[in-house]
Amino acid sequence: MKIPISKSFFTKEDMDNVLDPLKSGWVVQGPKVSEFESSWCEYTNAKYSIATTSCTSALFLSLAALDLQPDDEIIVPALSWVSTANVVENIGCKLIFCDIDLFSFNLNLKDLQSKITDKTKVIIPVHLFGYPVDINQIRTLIANDKIHIIEDAACGFGSYFNGVHVGTSGTFGCFSFHPRKAISTGEGGMITTNNEEYANRLCSLRNHGMDVIDSKDEIANKPYNMLDHSYAGYNFRMTDIQAALGNSQMKRADDILSSREVIAQRYNHAFHANELIGIPSTEDNIKHSYQSYACIFKPKLVTYALASKDYNKLSKLSQARNDFMEVLNNNGIGTRPVTHAMHTLSYFKEKYNLKSEDFPNAWAANICGFSLPIFPGLSEEDQKIVIEVVNKFLK
Repeated sequence: MKIPISKSFFTKEDMDNVLDPLKSGWVVQGPKVSEFESSWCEYTNAKYSIATTSCTSALFLSLAALDLQPDDEIIVPALSWVSTANVVENIGCKLIFCDIDLFSFNLNLKDLQSKITDKTKVIIPVHLFGYPVDINQIRTLIANDKIHIIEDAACGFGSYFNGVHVGTSGTFGCFSFHPRKAISTGEGGMITTNNEEYANRLCSLRNHGMDVIDSKDEIANKPYNMLDHSYAGYNFRMTDIQAALGNSQMKRADDILSSREVIAQRYNHAFHANELIGIPSTEDNIKHSYQSYACIFKPKLVTYALASKDYNKLSKLSQARNDFMEVLNNNGIGTRPVTHAMHTLSYFKEKYNLKSEDFPNAWAANICGFSLPIFPGLSEEDQKIVIEVVNKFLK
């Protein structure tokens, strides 16, 4: 593929930093992880940050820290990467899907309100593709401080709502360091929280349930001491090798985010007048980090098909979108659907007896949405090729 949908870019400093743990011999969770966690707190203004093996394990640990019961209900948007729903299944609670707003790709608040019951214990809003959710609006809507909000901020690094970084307004925020994310450690995740008790519990749970103790404590430094385990925990520890790579990128985080915004603004300028492509929404009170440049194919026709419940029309638009993506592919341009409409995946569809049209906006975004290449290092010349091919097809 001449112009991929995404591409990892690492500097010489990144590579040199990765060698430091190898040279020192300390490659498991250690000082580099602690440094990464401190940098994350400083950047996001979270009180506590806990590094993990992935955003999936971060979400799972966040749920595990809440002592949930099998009858408890957890609401998630129907459009997201599948791990958002998988963790609910794996923790053993009842999964409740909620539809989305078609153009922000985030939770539809009206549908959310209809899904809340006295069994609702957690809501997991997703800051999908870097567009921030208004957590305060959700909190006002639910009017129940016993319902926890776990922010799936996998795509959210560098995203702000009213000047507040995503992942810091709920009980927990969960971030991803997958290669398509702004900061990448290959695989890896981070949990943010402002609650000390939960932070200590998470640190224990990620480390086999081992008790957390101050490293300066005299008892902890005794050669014969082995700490107690108060939980049946897990091994979800990030390595110092991964953290060393993250630390290097955090030093240039603003530049990484700025480069993505420049690319997004070029697309915005090129496509804003083209009614056949629905580009990412923007508002004055948000800062979009553009983890992906996610669009809707022929948005007016999609909206009409949804309003009239003409699902045959929607299917035809989906096929036209596929033809469009084939054209991009044949011109050496990488693209892909935005993400899963999770309720259409076999596991959830069969277990919960769901139909595609049960969450029509999520379904439409799945089958009529697409993402264009965006990553630091995408040249202006290559981006012009993408823009020319898109505009030629979508006249």
